[in-house]
Amino acid sequence: MRKPELLCPCGNPEMLISAIAGGADAVYLGLTQFNARIKAENFTKENLGKWVDYAHLRDTKVYLTLNTSIKQSELYSVTDTIKTAASANVDAFILTDFGLMDIIRKIAPNIAVHLSTQCGIHNAEGALFAEKSKAERIILSRETPLSEIERIIKNTSVEVEVFVHGALCVGFSGSCLMSGICDGKSGNRGECKQLCRQKYKSNITDNERYYLSTKDLCLIDYVKTLENLGVDSLKIEGRLKSKEYVYSTTKAYRYALDGRLYDDLLFDSRVAFNRSQTHGYIKGDNDNIISPDIQNHIGVSIGKVKLSEKEGKFYKNHIDTNYPLEINDGIKFLHNNTEIGGGNVSGVKNCVYTSNEIPKGADARLTLIKNYSKKIENVKKLTLIMNFYARIGEKPELTLIYKDISVKTTTDYICQQAKTKQNVNDYVKDALSKINDTQFDYSVITIDAEDNVFIPKSIINAMRRDGIKQINELILKKYKKTVDYTINLKKYNKKSLNESNFIYYIINNTDLINEIENNVTHVAYFPDDYNDIINFDSFIKEKTPYKKGLVLPIISFENDLKVLYNLLRKYNTYIDFIQINNISQTIIAEKYNIPFIIGTGISIYNSFLINGLKPIAAVAGCELNEEEIAEIKTNTDIPILFYKSNYVPLMEFTHCPYKVNSIKCGDCNVKLEYTRNNMTFYIRKTKLSKCYFTLYGEFKSKYINKTNTICKNIIVIK
Repeated sequence: MRKPELLCPCGNPEMLISAIAGGADAVYLGLTQFNARIKAENFTKENLGKWVDYAHLRDTKVYLTLNTSIKQSELYSVTDTIKTAASANVDAFILTDFGLMDIIRKIAPNIAVHLSTQCGIHNAEGALFAEKSKAERIILSRETPLSEIERIIKNTSVEVEVFVHGALCVGFSGSCLMSGICDGKSGNRGECKQLCRQKYKSNITDNERYYLSTKDLCLIDYVKTLENLGVDSLKIEGRLKSKEYVYSTTKAYRYALDGRLYDDLLFDSRVAFNRSQTHGYIKGDNDNIISPDIQNHIGVSIGKVKLSEKEGKFYKNHIDTNYPLEINDGIKFLHNNTEIGGGNVSGVKNCVYTSNEIPKGADARLTLIKNYSKKIENVKKLTLIMNFYARIGEKPELTLIYKDISVKTTTDYICQQAKTKQNVNDYVKDALSKINDTQFDYSVITIDAEDNVFIPKSIINAMRRDGIKQINELILKKYKKTVDYTINLKKYNKKSLNESNFIYYIINNTDLINEIENNVTHVAYFPDDYNDIINFDSFIKEKTPYKKGLVLPIISFENDLKVLYNLLRKYNTYIDFIQINNISQTIIAEKYNIPFIIGTGISIYNSFLINGLKPIAAVAGCELNEEEIAEIKTNTDIPILFYKSNYVPLMEFTHCPYKVNSIKCGDCNVKLEYTRNNMTFYIRKTKLSKCYFTLYGEFKSKYINKTNTICKNIIVIK
């Protein structure tokens, strides 16, 4: 069975070098635009080609992230970015906005498209959508358990990529409106302020804790399990971390894939960054996700404080440890799961000075190996075979072989008879071995030369350099992509300037039917429990002047889909439409031949996706302003709905937030609210085969008061 690809993060060129040195098969990186890690140093249009070549010469693929939501006004700019990246010969685009697939195919038909984890693919239906769309790979939601991964691989032919290490977003699939709605910095646009990492006060416990802050993912123990399932790529998160983190984590997973011991390397990785770790959702068990007491880097425990003594204005803390601490190594002290101080190791052995006294027995944790960067070496062995031939009176020849590439180089110089006796093999081998400035780590040299032949070293050096240059040109030629620079976006000719009102209500309680206004055209039921159909039955069968539908949940694993399919089979003839909130649900709509509205679960920032999918309406991204929504409307005939409600769904949970608040399963009827900085958030539970949860936040939009001036169509949540 083929080993999975090891895919590693690169937030800058140093990290790219470190990832390749650690043994990455592929790296992913972003430019300064259209990149979900916009805060990283990133790469530029000017240097991208150089670093793609660097990776390709080292047998490493490069994937470019286009994993943000693209506004209508940015479509021309993103088209230029696609052309630039294609001309740099990237191997794949990691895409969040499905609508861009068509333009990528036209510009760069032989560059793969990988659908990002932000696409929310977590079931076989989502994989089937990707397969039908001709995407080469899907990057599964981090919430996807082994059982679903196996089902996806068995039922589709699309490549499957799984996150195995790094930070977890508490919100499903990393799709979150919290930063954008509450702070004006959109996570979907790469500007996340990480509000989930802050403390919130719970109305249940009356305590302030990190209720939304997750542990980090570590699936190194599952590498062989994922390999046996047939997973194509294992992905490490961390474009905002350090080169030391990238190198040590990459090398640890390289060793795990190769069946070698990796404990020491994993130790180094955790020292570089560790927020405490979890197996995540891989077993289908998600009770060990949240880290309510600690949300920052805590490194690795290496001992205890045995004495904290006052010395001048500071306290000298003596650490009882077997770890060989060096000067300037970083230490944090934890006591009762709380960070209480830290600093760098001083010149006194195993001592750290702090401004406060550290209790005896406090946990001493290594958070920085000051000289670790010296350990970074090129461990990815690339072997070059050299065959050298020389005879007196003839031109010398050098044949270089790398994998299936072979080149022969010679010179006009005619080999002479040596005037003094010398060891030909030694001085020829010495000249040919000078490959440290290349990507090759090792060479196999065969010399066939007369004992008394003479060739100047400068000639041999020139032949070696010329041969390697030819090898490199042939290597890079294999990665050369076809690019159509003439492709440009065509201006959309809207068929009609007259716009009929599309007034859409969503209700989760049939008692709210009496609040529906006369001009409403569509009403959808969004049940708290999809298994309890009594209210839905009366709602859907009632004769009304408006069309009636069902809202599908964002998350639906295999057993959840069985619940939905039972519901749709029973009421198929009554349902006028469904609201889809995950791209997988286009397959459901097609299966039952039901018209659909695109809901808030699929962020609509431009017209491309909706013009391709042709829904009966689509809800515009809640982070857009009126002018941006108006731009979309001028480029499509599909009604664009403007979200209008006091609260907006910010993120979805597959873990139980009640358990984090020490509420037992089944005792969760009490309302759960979090507060921070005068903002209130509440949790809504939705039941399918199991419970899911939505965090709602106040929708204090600066543009909501002018809704009916530019955007007539609205969606109202009751």
